[in-house]
Amino acid sequence: MLTVSVNDNLSLAAVRLAGVRAEITNTAIARALNRTATTVRASASREISRELGGAIKVGQVRKAIRQTNARRDSLRAVLQANGRRRIPLSAFRPRQTATGVTFRMGSRSIQVPGAFITSSGAVRMRTPDWRAAMYDQVQRRRNRLKRGDVPDLPIAQLFAPGVPALFVQPRILNAQERLARERFAVEFERQIRFALSKG
Repeated sequence: MLTVSVNDNLSLAAVRLAGVRAEITNTAIARALNRTATTVRASASREISRELGGAIKVGQVRKAIRQTNARRDSLRAVLQANGRRRIPLSAFRPRQTATGVTFRMGSRSIQVPGAFITSSGAVRMRTPDWRAAMYDQVQRRRNRLKRGDVPDLPIAQLFAPGVPALFVQPRILNAQERLARERFAVEFERQIRFALSKG
């Protein structure tokens, strides 16, 4: 989650605007925060889509990031990523090799030794920590096993991080926070000028 709010220095700058009523100032701050949040949301969407090598389009990422706008009585805009926390590796056009599976994520080529691609296109591998990798599936599989439907094999499906996990990665989050600070200063000045021009 990323919160775009007014920091101390910007609050002081707003207070020092002589002759500007608090109502006008708060309206300008709220509008500036919302425009800033919209810019940051678009930037984060592009960055996350690029990080995923285009497996999820920018528009889809943007839909997964919810924006709660600021108001005059609540000078805070919030961006929060929702949706799937993991993405199947099948979305990254995996390729079977003699030693495992290779796939591309952004500009990186990643190899997973010992993995294999099933007939359905899922990437799986035998792994000691398969319970952690397949926790939800394990519960359903155990229920089916009790009925004698399927064997309980330790073969985990492999996933990449989803939008919520990437949104809070320090590299991406820090870049968006820097952008938010820069954009807010510009948007706030623009909104104050607009408000004063309207009298």
